[in-house]
Amino acid sequence: MTNVPSNSYDQWLRKVTNSALWAAYGDALGFTTEMANPETVQYRTGLAEVSSLIGWKRKIGGRYGVSVNLPSGCYSDDTQLRLSVSRAIGHDGYFDVDSFAHIELPVWMSYQLGGGVGTNLAAKNLSKRSVGWANNFFKSKDSSYVKGGGNGAAMRIQPHVWGHPASSKSSGLIKNILVDTICTHGHPKAILGALFHGYCLYFSMIEGSAPTPTSWFKFLADFRQVPSIIRDDSMLGLAWLPTWEEQAHTSFEKAWEQAIEEMRGDIAKIEQHLSSRGPRTYFNIVGELGCFLPQWRGTGTKTALLASALVLIAEGRPKLCSQYAANALNSDTDTIGTMASAIAGSLSEFPPSEQVLDSDYIAQESKKLADIRFAKQAKIFVYPSINAWKPPVSNADSVYLKDNRLYMAGLGPIETKNVPVVDAQNGFCWEWVCTSFGQTLLVKRRVVPQNGVPLFGIYKDIDKLCTPETVAAVPVKRTNEIPAKSLEELKEMVTRGAFTPESIGRAILEASNGEFRTERAMALAAFVAEFIGRKQR
Repeated sequence: MTNVPSNSYDQWLRKVTNSALWAAYGDALGFTTEMANPETVQYRTGLAEVSSLIGWKRKIGGRYGVSVNLPSGCYSDDTQLRLSVSRAIGHDGYFDVDSFAHIELPVWMSYQLGGGVGTNLAAKNLSKRSVGWANNFFKSKDSSYVKGGGNGAAMRIQPHVWGHPASSKSSGLIKNILVDTICTHGHPKAILGALFHGYCLYFSMIEGSAPTPTSWFKFLADFRQVPSIIRDDSMLGLAWLPTWEEQAHTSFEKAWEQAIEEMRGDIAKIEQHLSSRGPRTYFNIVGELGCFLPQWRGTGTKTALLASALVLIAEGRPKLCSQYAANALNSDTDTIGTMASAIAGSLSEFPPSEQVLDSDYIAQESKKLADIRFAKQAKIFVYPSINAWKPPVSNADSVYLKDNRLYMAGLGPIETKNVPVVDAQNGFCWEWVCTSFGQTLLVKRRVVPQNGVPLFGIYKDIDKLCTPETVAAVPVKRTNEIPAKSLEELKEMVTRGAFTPESIGRAILEASNGEFRTERAMALAAFVAEFIGRKQR
């Protein structure tokens, strides 16, 4: 695929912004129906089908987690990771893979919404100092790196397309997508799906139309050069490939060719249905590719094909792409929706009429990527030194207090936006926060950090989007000063009193004096509830 810079800066900026906003919209709409049956959709939304963004409730934190309210337009891990990739792209389109792999991914686990098994395992493994992005060969009872053929990489690679320098060859785009994918996924289906989606999106950005199966076959022919690109690259060819072939027990060329041939077969199946349009056609194609079944749902290659087919079926209309995907229950509703809407959004003259969470920040990142493509001065995110970086010990330790201000590890200052949802038995809470650059996160953190001061503070309305300007306008009022009776002293009061109602009551009364009264009382209640819960188990 050649790089034809046929778009002016203003045209490219509009395409990137609309593509990014519609991608987030498709993610947010599909998130409400992800892994849901009709009864679950009715419970979450009060509707039989979804057609527009809506606030809803979701359980997070696993089987014994808590239920939280998600605001209208809340997106999932698809858009979260897409923004992480975007932050890691620097001047001249350089992808800072080390910062992405070792800072963004481990920290993402503390605020991720709906992340897949493979990506979570990969991110966890990357928090080890002994693991690099090119040797993340994890294994577990649930998954392994070389068997990771899911769409967790394909859904996040759009920023490489949006910011691909106009002066660069397409091989540079291939290399960035390869490196990004290899951080977390090792199966050829994941890699091929990411490349295919990147090519389809780039085609739509350049040509102003969605690629058809004729172009899809041409893309696959172009991808036959990928094994050579990998072998000729110093890092991929020497550090990654030999280990991959040892663990996969086959040559990469053979596995790659098998993935391409399977994808060619799937394209032939899709072609039989493309003479008609509408949601029923899309539903039939999902079934034809087996993507209502757990073993194929979420496959990188099949998801990329479904997303591109959906754009044709919905005649390039991003809202229809989002709606068709979201209502095909038991398929990967949010990821297919976000990938299809990224392509269709690049063809749209207008952004969504409904507001997606963090739309200002998404537009800000879109401008940065357009600036990079046209060699303009772009505002680049500055990470901590990777050599001095120490990832959080656990997901709940990503939020910390420094110089009387809350920080998110690796991402900088944050502001709290709501009263936390507390898991009293386990001592954790989930809290909406906003970063200094304008992204909203639902973070998991400790109710009481190691310094003994509960980190509850200024609360803002979650329904109001948080921008860098509003963050700067809100002063932080926190202190490290120990209150008259510390939390540890209050716990000791309750323990000495054998957890009697009288001792608990006296401790809560004491907690109500001085600064942080509400926070200490909540933390004390969590301590008592945890003790009682252990006693009852």
